Amino acid sequence: MEKAEARRLQPYFVRSFFMKGFESLGGSIYPRELNRFEIAHVPAVLRERDRLITGRNRRDLAPVLKRYERVCFTKDAVRPLERAGLAFASMIHPGHPVMLALSDVLLEQHANLLRQGSILIDPSDDGETPSLCSCSRMK
Repeated sequence: MEKAEARRLQPYFVRSFFMKGFESLGGSIYPRELNRFEIAHVPAVLRERDRLITGRNRRDLAPVLKRYERVCFTKDAVRPLERAGLAFASMIHPGHPVMLALSDVLLEQHANLLRQGSILIDPSDDGETPSLCSCSRMK
């Protein structure tokens, strides 16, 4: 169980990625209750990308809306037990339509940077010998 927990994508990283990317595209997101947010404006570029991604094959996915009254990034915040009167929040996760559209737009915008690669530094490694990690190239 500990290994499975360590391997899963942590909500903090999902939230951080979403907030930074969403605001860079002109979206507006504000805090509401504890661990819950309001998306006042979803940029048209994300709504249009959602239409392109899903096309007519929209069986299980709802469309990206112009605004979301409440969103969250953890299961506990969808409907907090200690505040039973609160409305449900939509949980943003890697498979949520707005996250799919956001990821697609950001990947397209930054594809050249991703092809260049990156250098990762381990601050706990005092060694002077570099290590090489090769990954498959983006198409």
